[in-house]
Amino acid sequence: MKIKQGKTPCPCCSGQTLEQCCGPYIYTTAKAPDAVALMRSRYTANVKKAFKYLADTWHQDNRPAKMGAGKANWLKLEVVDSKLEEDKAWVEFKAYYGHADHMHSFHEKSFFVRENNEWLYVDGDILEQDHCGHHHH
Repeated sequence: MKIKQGKTPCPCCSGQTLEQCCGPYIYTTAKAPDAVALMRSRYTANVKKAFKYLADTWHQDNRPAKMGAGKANWLKLEVVDSKLEEDKAWVEFKAYYGHADHMHSFHEKSFFVRENNEWLYVDGDILEQDHCGHHHH
């Protein structure tokens, strides 16, 4: 799939266009340079339903046999914190999604490792999930 040049804002809320931000990692052989970029591009891949990319960037020890399409309508990503080391990293984020006319969010601390110069998602701890749909900061 070619990315059409355009002004599509990147779904990861970076303020850049898809072409400047997550698009190349998902649609070309470019690799995310760090764990935060990978986490953002995985979020964007969820939005764009690019499940092959999600599988490719998931550590093989933990990768699900089948990447399912979630029903969630992803709305917003917020990076809360990150701790980056040379070959491993933790990224804490909140992702917001709409489901059944409510806004939900989940708060995860994800663990990434770098193998053969490529960052991979290993797993994450859910810190909190908000299901009330009326909680605003």
